[in-house]
Amino acid sequence: SNITSNYKYFYNRIIDGDVSINELFEAIEKLMIVEIELKNGEDDPQLIFESLNSTGLDLTDADKVRNFILMGKSSKVQEKLYNKYWHKVEKNTEYKVTEFIRDYMTMKQNKIANISKIYVNFKEYVITNDIDIEECLKDMIKFSEYYNNILRSNLGIRQVDEILKRINRLEVTVSYPFLLEVLDDYYNAIINDNQLIEIFEIIESYIFRRILCKIPTNALNKVFMSLSKEIKREENYKNNYVEALSFILTNKKASQRMPNDEEFKRNFFETDIYHWKGKNKIYLLERIENYDNNEKVDVEGLVESNILSVEHIMPQTLTNVWKELLGSNYQEIYNKYINTIGNLTLTGYNSSLSNKSFIEKRDMEKGFKESRLRLNNYLGSIDKWGEDEIVKRAEMLYDLSLEVWKYPEVQYVQECFKGNLFSLADDDDFTNSKVKQFSFLSDMIKITNWTRLYELVCLSIYDLEPVKFKRLAYKKFEEEYIKKRFATVESALRTPFKIADNLYIEKNLSTEAKLATLRVIFDECSIEYNELTFVIE
Repeated sequence: SNITSNYKYFYNRIIDGDVSINELFEAIEKLMIVEIELKNGEDDPQLIFESLNSTGLDLTDADKVRNFILMGKSSKVQEKLYNKYWHKVEKNTEYKVTEFIRDYMTMKQNKIANISKIYVNFKEYVITNDIDIEECLKDMIKFSEYYNNILRSNLGIRQVDEILKRINRLEVTVSYPFLLEVLDDYYNAIINDNQLIEIFEIIESYIFRRILCKIPTNALNKVFMSLSKEIKREENYKNNYVEALSFILTNKKASQRMPNDEEFKRNFFETDIYHWKGKNKIYLLERIENYDNNEKVDVEGLVESNILSVEHIMPQTLTNVWKELLGSNYQEIYNKYINTIGNLTLTGYNSSLSNKSFIEKRDMEKGFKESRLRLNNYLGSIDKWGEDEIVKRAEMLYDLSLEVWKYPEVQYVQECFKGNLFSLADDDDFTNSKVKQFSFLSDMIKITNWTRLYELVCLSIYDLEPVKFKRLAYKKFEEEYIKKRFATVESALRTPFKIADNLYIEKNLSTEAKLATLRVIFDECSIEYNELTFVIE
């Protein structure tokens, strides 16, 4: 048989010395076994094999979860579970089942699963918690309906649906685990319509202020993963739901922060808006144009159909007329303001005319004077365009933006606020910070310093992957920063910490050096950085 032939092939390669012991061990570590359970007389093995392999495509994690749910059940039970629950989950999530399960598991476990390990996490969650499959499916149906509310922006509350449309346009899908929990609280009458609107407005402001201030998005998944749990830490959270949310977000630090008005203003005036992603740029202009405006303008649709376009008031190419109008320091003005919000607007005139003088742009057909857009009100009433006018317009738009993207007013203090949750994946500088708790493949453990976190995590990893960890003591590192961090003898290090016999790690390191060392260990042992989370005071 082919199995025997394969066995002989590998046997001879090993005996002949073509493969080293290390290569053989690494190869064995990569082997995977797939078991497919068939019913005698009921299942045709060949048909199953063909269905799995005919397309050449891997099964998705959603496929694996479905098979896990149905596996071992009678045909009648399988049909019931599929038609009554699973197929409805597929339809509700618009067949984005893997993504839904990831968000569902993030919400349930307070842990972010790698997209390639959704099935493994789901199976572990069900087995570890001894969850009845049908009860689990009932719960998934409920949350898949909420998921549909989010995807289609169809909750039925106009203001909430408008915010959901905007969040979806900004593609901030990492917010979904939190939004699911909020909707569950809404349907369970923990919060009312007005509170729901306020919560969604705060979330939209939090998202956009971060975009404008160029804060990296990689911290957002952890924020939204834990936000609902943070709100519910106090017994009286039902009476202070919105206030607790505001307090928590405004107390986030570093890469998780909500930019305050000072930071927001600086970036509002200085950011190169013109070269933003199209969706973000249109979102900004649409919100300013339509906020608290009874005559809504379909900015997105009009831009897509080329009826409106984003234009520079001071043109991208300065003519001699423009240079004269701007004055002797025209180049400085150009460099400072050309792509900023003060110099950008929406127009219906032909973009080929965009180099015309300001007066011509103001008075031409479809020019600023004729425009009914709020963005052009000021432009239709002035006679020149220079630095003073650009700054004044930016200030006017900023004043409006403070209404559009409010910074929450916070008078409430959450007594049991624990700090900010980060993970090893975050690239913040934690120097001079105090770590209070950490979680690595377990519940939160209280600690008082980074050194103790470093020691305990290293010991845990060694328990999981002793061979891989030990390799680090023999590895030749090219990077200077990681040399002399691992050793087989105590005397080779300045301040050694014993992991096991013949394995020591250097302990006399800065906070950032400890975290860098942990990343090296995680890489060697194929562990996701997100598996280590910690709370910073």
